[in-house]
Amino acid sequence: MKQPTVDIVILNWNGWQETIQCLESIFQLSYPSYRVIVVDNGSTDESQVKLSEFCNKRFDLLFTGENLGYAGGNNVGIRHALAQSDCDYVWILNNDTRVDPKALTSLVDTMKNDPTTGLCGSTILYEDDRHRVQALGGGWYQPATGLSGFYGEGLARNKVDTNIRNKQLDLICGASVLASKEFLQTVGLMDEFLFLYMEEIDWGIRAKKQHFNLSYAKKSIVYHKQGASIGTNDRAGKKTLFSDFYTFRNRIYLTRKHYWYFLPTVYLMMIYSLFKRIVQRRFTAALQILSIMFGCKQKP
Repeated sequence: MKQPTVDIVILNWNGWQETIQCLESIFQLSYPSYRVIVVDNGSTDESQVKLSEFCNKRFDLLFTGENLGYAGGNNVGIRHALAQSDCDYVWILNNDTRVDPKALTSLVDTMKNDPTTGLCGSTILYEDDRHRVQALGGGWYQPATGLSGFYGEGLARNKVDTNIRNKQLDLICGASVLASKEFLQTVGLMDEFLFLYMEEIDWGIRAKKQHFNLSYAKKSIVYHKQGASIGTNDRAGKKTLFSDFYTFRNRIYLTRKHYWYFLPTVYLMMIYSLFKRIVQRRFTAALQILSIMFGCKQKP
């Protein structure tokens, strides 16, 4: 029997070396029926040239022409995948991942075993410490605070309980998420306003509203070099301000979108974060949070 066709979407932004290493691991997959789509998200380095040279018709290479953000860039690839008549699933992978040869097989098998599953996640391990967990499929989200986290994060692989039940999952870790065609056509693509961060939370909320399950394929192993895909590892200060902006702006946005009645408690949590940065003498970061809270700042 023919296996379902999976389109693998990889987003590149100024990281062609990471993307090529990711592709090399993908080409070792044991799963027989997949295509690869690489989307260059307005890179300003040598990515377009290097990826074009490496391509050799082994994958579709798309160019956005500008940085559309994580959501916008991935949506370009997802739309391209859905335009193929035989597309059954779309596997979204961060370009700073390396995949185990059986990773995709386990994801597809898990999805096939539960037709109500819309999104499925992998066991994500840190690339620089393959015995340490980043996420067991996905994680939790607390609407009253706007906070979230991954199950198993930071723990030793041999000391965590991998029996995560579907009902525990509020989100799937975006480093590796398999989406069914039915989910994408019913729930829709990523919310492009988010630009960066929390797309997986929004997708998880929307999935449950449409009665799709979130599942975890624990035998699907993916290694992730956290942070490399968005280029925030250069300087700690820059990373903090950049991350803070989208984290706090998107926290307010998602609360307004899905749980407006929790806005007061979410704002209280942000006030706590504001004062924490003042105590740390990070005044620029504190001012940025204040500007976001009062809607004065929409771009980092």
